[in-house]
Amino acid sequence: MNYLYSYFSRSLQLEQLTTITMAMLLLSGGAMAQDTYETGHTVKMKSFVSTGTRTQQAADTTPIRVEIMMADETARLGAATFADTVEYIPGVQVESNCQNCNTTEIRLLGLGGAYNQIAFDGLPMMSSLAGVYGVEQVPAAFIERIEVVKGGGSSLYGANAVAGVINIISTRPLQNGQIFDYRTESTHGAPAHQVGFVSNTLFPRLTFSLYGQAFHGHELDLNGDDYTERTRRRMQVAGIRSQYTGKRIVVTGDVNFTHEYRRGGNFLDRPAHLANITEQLDTRRTSTTLSVESKHSPQFDYRMVLAAAWTQRDSYYGGLGDVATDPHALNYDFSDYQQALADAENQYGATSNPLFVFDVQFNHYRSDQTISWGLQGEYEEIDDRNISATGGATQVPPLIDSFSNLAVFGQHEWSFNEKWTLLSGIRLDKNNKLNQAILSPRISLSYKAIETLTLRGSLSTGFRAPRIFDEDLHINTLGADPVSIVNAPDLKKESALAANLGAVWNPRPWADVLAFEFNGYLTHLQDAFQLSPIITATNGDYIQNRYNSGTVRGGGVELNAAYSFSAKFRADLGLVWQRTRHAEPVELFDDGAGNLIKTTRFNKTPDQFAVLQLQYENPEQWDWAVGVRHIGSMKVLNHTRGSFAKKAPFTLWDLSIGKHFTLGKAEAELRMGVRNVTDDRQKDYESGPLRDSTYVYGPRQPRSYFSSIRVTF
Repeated sequence: MNYLYSYFSRSLQLEQLTTITMAMLLLSGGAMAQDTYETGHTVKMKSFVSTGTRTQQAADTTPIRVEIMMADETARLGAATFADTVEYIPGVQVESNCQNCNTTEIRLLGLGGAYNQIAFDGLPMMSSLAGVYGVEQVPAAFIERIEVVKGGGSSLYGANAVAGVINIISTRPLQNGQIFDYRTESTHGAPAHQVGFVSNTLFPRLTFSLYGQAFHGHELDLNGDDYTERTRRRMQVAGIRSQYTGKRIVVTGDVNFTHEYRRGGNFLDRPAHLANITEQLDTRRTSTTLSVESKHSPQFDYRMVLAAAWTQRDSYYGGLGDVATDPHALNYDFSDYQQALADAENQYGATSNPLFVFDVQFNHYRSDQTISWGLQGEYEEIDDRNISATGGATQVPPLIDSFSNLAVFGQHEWSFNEKWTLLSGIRLDKNNKLNQAILSPRISLSYKAIETLTLRGSLSTGFRAPRIFDEDLHINTLGADPVSIVNAPDLKKESALAANLGAVWNPRPWADVLAFEFNGYLTHLQDAFQLSPIITATNGDYIQNRYNSGTVRGGGVELNAAYSFSAKFRADLGLVWQRTRHAEPVELFDDGAGNLIKTTRFNKTPDQFAVLQLQYENPEQWDWAVGVRHIGSMKVLNHTRGSFAKKAPFTLWDLSIGKHFTLGKAEAELRMGVRNVTDDRQKDYESGPLRDSTYVYGPRQPRSYFSSIRVTF
């Protein structure tokens, strides 16, 4: 929604300042927007984005629509992680998919997380395993902004970016100093604490940033059945980032360590196999990136990046199930307990997941044209083993696989006059899961009809290869019995065609304070991937088969508006209507006894969203923020009841106030607020040891009170 605001922001027009700003942006590798307060008026430089074309461009002139969300603005409303931040982008659905472990998925255009590309400074560093819980492992404090491209507009991000790209732009140091922050939160009496620091050291050509954060959250039982709805969670993040800036070259190095432990179910202080239900994950992730950027001349620059990440996870999915564990209980049966224990002891897991990425892009600038071309490679391995409580092997065969994709791409941007800009691109991917290389052309066109009206449109193609996806490495449980996902032997690639059309209008005479935007989307999937109903395999295990179901058609309309009441007070509104359906009904549930659910609808996918933000910024006094998020009604599958029922919509209110202080040479900001003021959320959670862990929907966050302090010195 900041995307709209950039259209009517007062711009600094001095040619020298614009040149300096562009140079800083190119060297930093990130995009920024800065405000300076001057005699009561806001002077705001144009927002620059890199996600649409992977070249620095002003947000209001790029041929591909890019939405911008500044992390500090959502932080005012209590956002603590990447997942919290993107919830304020219209049409972005952040969904919890498990009552036991709270795994989270981000959906765009009504399509699941596997259809969008999550990138870190332009790189696809979210591996299959890291993606299971990764969206909650990126602290908002380490994010400068998030850029979102909906639809397949650019060929530079991968053919699997069918629903869009979500690019996390990390913070970059601007001055020497340290930042300390502390946040505490209470959700229905369950506390959570977070503490972090950043230390920036800047030399004339060299910068160093050392950062760390620790999080400690208590478990939460919302329906009083002694089984958790929110996990017990611990996380530590640490890293170092450095950057060398030469005359024509910028070299950036980054190393990051993340360790997260989470556990849900019951009897959290017992060994995992001695609880009725346990989902326990201990994840360690190390990632490193080395990039070289060079602006060789005004007509040519390039970027080369090497990156690697190694994710390791010790897991437990399962438990004793519906048996009495207390020997003094009236319903305790020793033989039943011993049988359940024998099964439960063999439900541990150990997973290793290395990922390697390289990316090379060359850009040639010729007055009204930009030609970009390059090479991208990705290699990933999965080694997932089922082990016993003593660490020994079980009879379940290990899941061992590898995935590689090598791609060449080209993109041509041509502004053939002041009104028209054409962006055409093509990408050739060779995936090790497919026999033939896949060609994916894409095209975008923008037209500045009049000074106050800009039109954009794009058409793109893409595909998804058969492989192991994020959801395959999270084991759902039905009661305490794990449910595994298996690819059908004849699974074919999934092909996609996507189109969108949009317009931005700044009506006169309010062009400096008011803007409207319209966007329409169409998506067509051929041989779409679909999960079968849960079935019982010959060995008695629960499984779901992934198969090609046929055609999926999706479409939607998005309306955004932004109004600046003053230099310090503004409002942003986004409304989304979308519809994604199978062309033919697919089976969601079959109990084998006559209860068969077939439908064209997607599970847990609303057709309406709305986001309203009111922001009052005043560094010299109190500031405040109000956020309203509406999630439309949806149909939700319940395996234990055998139902696919429609659920009422949700409306969430978020409020906060903040105060800035000067403490000698230090600056401090104190903030407090409430998220989901009315506690509008799911109230019919499954209870007890036989619950369906996938029956969760709607808002992830119950009503919670938070306060934070941030000190810069």
